[in-house]
Amino acid sequence: MGDNPSVFKKESNCRFEHLVINRTKSCPNHPVEGVSWNDVQGFISTLNQGTDGYKYRLPTEAEWEYAARAGTETPFNLGHKISPDLVNYYNDYRGAVGYRGKPVAVGSLPNANKFGLFDMHGNVQEFVQDIFNWNYGLNKNQRFIIDPTGPLAGPYRTIRGGSWFDGAWNLRSARRRKLLPSTRNVRTGFRLLRTPQ
Repeated sequence: MGDNPSVFKKESNCRFEHLVINRTKSCPNHPVEGVSWNDVQGFISTLNQGTDGYKYRLPTEAEWEYAARAGTETPFNLGHKISPDLVNYYNDYRGAVGYRGKPVAVGSLPNANKFGLFDMHGNVQEFVQDIFNWNYGLNKNQRFIIDPTGPLAGPYRTIRGGSWFDGAWNLRSARRRKLLPSTRNVRTGFRLLRTPQ
């Protein structure tokens, strides 16, 4: 994209992996944060002009939760509780012990779920494709639906997963929050879904 919007791209955040390419600083193994939902759409559009044989997009909220849970029914895909040894979050139960205060490299904590996905809880919260709806998963008759995709219009986009700045409550697989699609902050990034073309 010719620019790295991440706030945490300085060498002090990733001493052993730091790169500078075309005068753009980068921590290549860290999640990109500081992007809006709108920015992500531009990135996806650029990726989809490539010739790697894949089509990229943000997952729906239902797809994200399915991937996060990886077949589990507990609050976290790691069980009923999490700890700072496994998840990058604000450790609200023990004060500042284990609090890193920034995103860490993907895969640097041993928290892969049964699908092999890292950091589905914590590190950076992730935009999904769906417009936020308080009645997620219910149709207009208040009946549950399978694989909901959210409303067609609305001011907010859904974010999932919680971040390094959040307490454990906000990292649960079922936790949902919202942001305006133009919002950029140091806690929010994205995870792409790709399918063969």
